[in-house]
Amino acid sequence: MEGFSNIVSRCRAGDRDAQMRFYSLFCNKVFGSSLRILGDRMEAEEVMQESILKVLTKTELLNDDPGIMEAVLRRIAINHSIDLCRRRRLELVELSPRHDRLEEDEPDTAAITMADVRSAMENLPQGCRIILNLKLVEGYDNEEIAGILDVSASAVRSQYSRARRKLAEELKKKKGYGIGA
Repeated sequence: MEGFSNIVSRCRAGDRDAQMRFYSLFCNKVFGSSLRILGDRMEAEEVMQESILKVLTKTELLNDDPGIMEAVLRRIAINHSIDLCRRRRLELVELSPRHDRLEEDEPDTAAITMADVRSAMENLPQGCRIILNLKLVEGYDNEEIAGILDVSASAVRSQYSRARRKLAEELKKKKGYGIGA
C-alpha cells in the first residue's frame, strides 16, 4: 500500500490518481463533520467536495501527517458549513444568566443509545445542533466555538446549556425518558 506522504507528494505535482486517493481517504470524515452541522446531505456533500478541492488546489495546505491533514480538512468544512448557516441567518439567541448553569435534570444516559441521540439531534434547531456538534463531537472548547461563530464565550455556554435541554426534551419525546421528578 502506498504511503500517505507519497500520495501528498503526488497531489502536489497534480497527479489525478493521487488526488482521487486523497479524496477517498478523507471524504467520509469531512462529509460527516459538515452533515452534523448542516443537516442536509446535498449541502454537506458540496461542502465536503469544496473543502477537499480547496486543499488540493492550494497545495501549501497539504500536510504529510494524515492526522493533521484530517484536522485541517474538517476545520475548513466546519467553517464553510457555519458560513452557509450564517447566510441562512442563523441566530444564536442570548439567554438570561440563569441558563448558564447546567441542568441537573437529565435523562438516564445508561438507557440511551447513540442512535437515539443522533435521531434526537436531527430534530433540534440548527443553532442547537451546531453548538452540540462543535462541543461534543468535534471537541472545540467554548472560546474556539465563540471565535468560529463570532459570538461571546458566555453566549456559547448559554447556547450549549439550552441545546442540552432541548436534546433531553427530544429524547424524552422519542423514548419516554424521564427528565427529573
